[in-house]
Amino acid sequence: MPPANPAWTHALALHSSYNQSLQRPEIVESGFFLPPPRLIDGPKQIYSRMFYYGTWLKVRPLILQTLDGLTTKPLNLSAKRWRCLLDIVGGRVPGKSEDTKTSIYRVEMRNLLDTLLSKYNTPSFDLNDSTPRVEQFHEHLVDCRSEPPPTQIASKILWEITELSFRHELVALDRRLDQSGVSLPERDTLLDACWVGSRYQPEIARANEGLAAPDIQQRIPYIRALHQLTMSWAGDKPEELYSAFPGNPDAHNYISLVERVEQSLANFYTTSFLIVFGRAASIPHFISTS
Repeated sequence: MPPANPAWTHALALHSSYNQSLQRPEIVESGFFLPPPRLIDGPKQIYSRMFYYGTWLKVRPLILQTLDGLTTKPLNLSAKRWRCLLDIVGGRVPGKSEDTKTSIYRVEMRNLLDTLLSKYNTPSFDLNDSTPRVEQFHEHLVDCRSEPPPTQIASKILWEITELSFRHELVALDRRLDQSGVSLPERDTLLDACWVGSRYQPEIARANEGLAAPDIQQRIPYIRALHQLTMSWAGDKPEELYSAFPGNPDAHNYISLVERVEQSLANFYTTSFLIVFGRAASIPHFISTS
């Protein structure tokens, strides 16, 4: 996995013991917009990582179209359903010991893929052809037929998933908690100030900018934007989110004040997401250059 912003990593770690014990809310969709990166990069066996990187890259152009918000709402699938979807794309045959629930998921995901293929123009995607092949990922041709992608490319693939997941989860949480009463276009303007570039097409070349930028000075505009956004959220906010953002860059303690706000934001965001959706949030990552 690409590294994450330390403040957000710390905030997420505070809730690690609660994630598995919480009851999933019944009235909200608490699934994932994209497959959790652990499904792709988590398997210990090299073959499994080859398989899931390859199947994700194959289905990626189709799935990313569901995020545009124009023709359909984004997918919202459990991790098990995402695994079934990737297994179907890769032509993996179910084992004899497959349980009934997994069989049901498999049927659901096959029907979902058929529906998506009928909606979107994906001439290079053939669900009936599961032969591993070289796949296009931005400017890279990625061959997962004999080994997982190189670390540098794998980091970019995983970063794109985590960044898109974070952006769309932030939008979903804002829709739940915002009490400002402003119009959606106005709210979207505030949201889009929290990241670099388009909500739907994060630029890998700018992966080390935004809320996960290694340099605090580069993070400040995005921390300020998220601070402004969350001030109108419901919930018991920390003191820093009731106060104005630190305003004097020349003050001797300006950076320490900003870092305090950043940690409070990360804590409040991850706590709010866990309460609303019953699972851990995606958080900002960057791509290591070392």
